[in-house]
Amino acid sequence: MIIDFEKLTGTEDGLSADETFHVRDFQGEENAVPCRLDIMVRRSGDLYYLTVDILGALATFCHKCLDPVHHRLETSFDLVVQRGGANKAEEFEEALEEYVYLPAGKHELSLDAHIYENLIVSIPMQILCRDDCKGLCTECGVNLNLETCNCVRETDHRRHILHKLKNRYDR
Repeated sequence: MIIDFEKLTGTEDGLSADETFHVRDFQGEENAVPCRLDIMVRRSGDLYYLTVDILGALATFCHKCLDPVHHRLETSFDLVVQRGGANKAEEFEEALEEYVYLPAGKHELSLDAHIYENLIVSIPMQILCRDDCKGLCTECGVNLNLETCNCVRETDHRRHILHKLKNRYDR
């Protein structure tokens, strides 16, 4: 999304747009993520304070059972943009990555990199189809949410000693 600062007229402006961003899921597949962007722009002299709210939906697969799942993504970030004049970056030491300086004569700024970065960070490490997902059987691959398997699992003989100790102290 490109913001043209010359088209912003007041001290407070609101912008909205629908954009699609592409991200890779845990299987390496590229997914289109449709997003609703709501941007509030507040102006103070040559500084513009942007608050960007992102609402999107990621179509991916459950990390345990591989069923398709739609996950809602919601995040926001702030950005300070300075147009022309002396660069005031040192005033924003604590948030330099949220500070953008536009030289005199430049009036457009693409927010795509900032939006993409915040969108990626908002994706959880593990997406599940439901909180109590049982996943797939490691032996036969059956979806344990839908059926039970009849696999005979070998027990680790090293655990037998631990069970004997536990039974001795439980008495």
